[in-house]
Amino acid sequence: MRLKNTQTSFHQADKILGTLSQSIIPKYAQRTKLFDFDDNVFTDYYLAGGALFLGHANKNVVVAVKKAAQRGINFEMTTREEISLAQDIQRCVPWLERLCFFASESEAIQSAVELARSYTQKEVVLALGHFPELTGSAIVNIPFNDEKILEETVLQNQSRVACVVVQPVLTENGIVLVDKKFLETLDRVTKKQGIVVIFDERKTGFRFYKGVLQSQLGFIADITCLGGVLSAGFPLGICGGKKEILEHAHLRMSLKSPIILKASLATLRLLNGGFYKSLDEKCRHFCEKLELFIQTEKVEAEFSHYGSLMHISLLQNKENDYNQMFLYLLEKGIYFSKAGSEPFYITGVHSKRELEDLLNHLKQFFKRRDA
Repeated sequence: MRLKNTQTSFHQADKILGTLSQSIIPKYAQRTKLFDFDDNVFTDYYLAGGALFLGHANKNVVVAVKKAAQRGINFEMTTREEISLAQDIQRCVPWLERLCFFASESEAIQSAVELARSYTQKEVVLALGHFPELTGSAIVNIPFNDEKILEETVLQNQSRVACVVVQPVLTENGIVLVDKKFLETLDRVTKKQGIVVIFDERKTGFRFYKGVLQSQLGFIADITCLGGVLSAGFPLGICGGKKEILEHAHLRMSLKSPIILKASLATLRLLNGGFYKSLDEKCRHFCEKLELFIQTEKVEAEFSHYGSLMHISLLQNKENDYNQMFLYLLEKGIYFSKAGSEPFYITGVHSKRELEDLLNHLKQFFKRRDA
């Protein structure tokens, strides 16, 4: 792997930006491929933290962005793009009676909590998942899928709890789906106490089908936060839910960028049943083969997944082994997240050949490591 120009760029960055945590400096990207300044090519399984669901520089999205930019960069007022995007999302998720768009996913989840606090006139937030943007003494973290502790915590704080914020799938250090029995308990205790339920679907919304995961789990949250897939790689967060809650408080200035909203709209309109069916099939075949290899070869690793969200946990020297795996794959032209706690993402634009290459390189790494 050639590194001359990359090393020069890192040296320049170190002087003015500080030490970079990344391992490459991309020059450009197309579909699943990253190209650096040394003409190395990498198949990308990080994809901007899963936001590039259609891959890099999707032609339809690029055309939509160019056309929007030619009509005006920003108006600081509602545009047709905002109305159209809200209508299209509502067709897919009808119970989102009101929608608001923000300049980041973090702002969307923070605004959802502000709305719940204003609506209930209570302060405590129970968090089930990973929420670095939620801080303060009124944030209470409780274990995922633990019905007993949920009920006990609500009972202890029942006069103070404004909302429960839930991630339907945990993606930090493994992929874990929320349990349906836990959701039944959550529904019962929150309705009894008048507590707002916020579903954080920034990673899961529109990733598995054209809608939100909560509906497949038989649950409807009071407020839903979106981003990820619908962001098209742009800074975009979405907050939607019951009219009575979203109209209860004055939201901070929402996103009005027609460029970002048009990119999101173009992405949403490209998603269809055939796209998800093909993605599901590719993911299923990949997972079956990797799970069989780990089991039959007794590999010291755990592979967890849900749909196209995937994670590999190494069970020996976790941090060191993951770093070795990352560097090995990088040398083979495969780009993962550098953080072992993060998942990797398969999208509809990854080919069967690319997934077969990934599988073979993972097998080679484990065989070499365990030799």
